[in-house]
Amino acid sequence: MFSKIFITFIAAVAVTAQGIESGTLTQYTTIPSSFTCGDASGDGPVIAVSPDMLEEFGCGHTVTVFFGTGASATSATATIGQLDTGITSLGNIKGPIILFTALGATGPGPISVTWEP
Repeated sequence: MFSKIFITFIAAVAVTAQGIESGTLTQYTTIPSSFTCGDASGDGPVIAVSPDMLEEFGCGHTVTVFFGTGASATSATATIGQLDTGITSLGNIKGPIILFTALGATGPGPISVTWEP
């Protein structure tokens, strides 16, 4: 009985450790700031995030970006690697054109960003 309770507790902690943020993806054409994470060599293109999101996710963390809704939703992997102090909302990100191409997006649009610990 104790082991079942322990496994349930661990599973609940794992689920709550994953996060989802919603926001808008916009394109940057140059590096948004002079700050670039030393660990920004993860999977996918490097994205720029707000100070709050950088604190929440962590530098160099790999995230999944979802674009669109329902059956037409697409996803791509990206790495948090740049700070953009002009971004004020937690879920808003800026990415290079390669991220738009991977998502099949032609311009700015609503996205969701997920991450796992």
